[in-house]
Amino acid sequence: MGSGAEHWARVEALSAMGSTGDRGAIPELIATLDDEKECWHTRTAAIRSLVQLQAVDAGAAILKLLARDHDPDVREVAIGALAELRITQAIRILERIAADQTDARLAKIAAEALARLR
Repeated sequence: MGSGAEHWARVEALSAMGSTGDRGAIPELIATLDDEKECWHTRTAAIRSLVQLQAVDAGAAILKLLARDHDPDVREVAIGALAELRITQAIRILERIAADQTDARLAKIAAEALARLR
């Protein structure tokens, strides 16, 4: 997905979508999560904008991303978003992540998210 100035302009554009309050941006933000060519910068920017827009309808896309993406930054932001958006369908995957001590930091974040959801 691009490089240099083009890449960072895309990240900034995705980040700005949340602050506009324009819910019309939600489909593009969700598409960013589904596009395997997108990097962790663009994915996390899209997730943060979805949270700013309180896009509860993006919960399934964020949950799907959490299940398949292995980047720790993406996973951390996705976990926080699921808790912030109160996506209770995430409880089972968050329980698995919280129980997996191979990444203690992520396990702690998942446990905190679970506490917020319960």
